[in-house]
Amino acid sequence: MVSQFRLTGNGRTYTGIALGLILLLLLAGCISDTGQKELSQGEGSSEVVELTFVVMEARRFEFAPSWAEVRVGQKVKLTLDNTGRAEHDLQIVGIPAELEGIQKPKGHQHGAGDIVVHALPGTQGSIIFTPTSPGKYVLLCTLPGHKEAGMVGEIVVLV
Repeated sequence: MVSQFRLTGNGRTYTGIALGLILLLLLAGCISDTGQKELSQGEGSSEVVELTFVVMEARRFEFAPSWAEVRVGQKVKLTLDNTGRAEHDLQIVGIPAELEGIQKPKGHQHGAGDIVVHALPGTQGSIIFTPTSPGKYVLLCTLPGHKEAGMVGEIVVLV
């Protein structure tokens, strides 16, 4: 059942404004999207968090978004969506993680703690991993000149 109410003043009816404000407050309470995925599952969760970084080449080389947050013990599917005209990769430097389902050359671990996903122009590359230690880790494109052109960011691993 919906009850109607009116706020009046100086002979004017403010019903529409009041209902609009109520609707706005209800929507604000339901929407908490800040441009990043909220991660409520913790260690041992079977839920996979999907992070997609899109290559943007319009103004300069960059990742969108340029950062993300994940949790220790949370399985993460990292996808590099290369919408550009050049080959790109995304490397997370020094992140302690367990890797799953590696399919070279699209996704693999370069050195100790480096997770890398490659994507040719117009393709995607993915890798699934589970971070094992909290911290802030740099992400970047390792191809010559791409980091310097702006393809850098950060992944924060929370406890």
